[in-house]
Amino acid sequence: MSWRFDDWNPARFAVPSSADTRQKHILEVQETYKEAGFWAYSPNANAIHCPADLRANIPATGDINTYASTPPGAFCWLSYSGAGGLNGASSIPLLKLKNIVHVSSRLVFAEENDPRGESVGSWDENWQPQAEDSSACWHILSATFSFADGHVETRGWHDPKFIAYSQSMDPNKWFGVMTFPTLVNAPRDCGYIFNAFATTENP
Repeated sequence: MSWRFDDWNPARFAVPSSADTRQKHILEVQETYKEAGFWAYSPNANAIHCPADLRANIPATGDINTYASTPPGAFCWLSYSGAGGLNGASSIPLLKLKNIVHVSSRLVFAEENDPRGESVGSWDENWQPQAEDSSACWHILSATFSFADGHVETRGWHDPKFIAYSQSMDPNKWFGVMTFPTLVNAPRDCGYIFNAFATTENP
């Protein structure tokens, strides 16, 4: 089941003529959620946005396919991404809920900070022992995660390298412009997300 629909149909909703670029962008993102499978279970278009997400303070300059290559990044409304190890971009994904052995320990959705723009992919940690995708760090140095058993956690971050990576608004942070957090320089925080990232090798 898809929780967002990349192939959404613009003809299914009308953007008010008075909408500015920011409002149009938000409406488009919300429509991708409304047309996907999760809408039947959580019919609230605001459920995909965290008010603490600082990316929403960046001026909107385009539609949901607009991406940035320089700080402070692009306007973004979607605060969460699905875990790549659950039928996402991971090379060793789990495809069915019944294959998750430790349901209270494996995350399904992650609050993220991708300053490039709206996330159209999954949240992945395929570079272990080095962190890959960036967690959010909005709530007094913390982020929220939902797990396969239905519970939600707010995780406070501890390691300076992990915090710096999570807070960075540089769209190039994946490409060597800063130190990546690893199990060596950020053992507590990388250990947490790596353990929570479900794959066939970590069910």
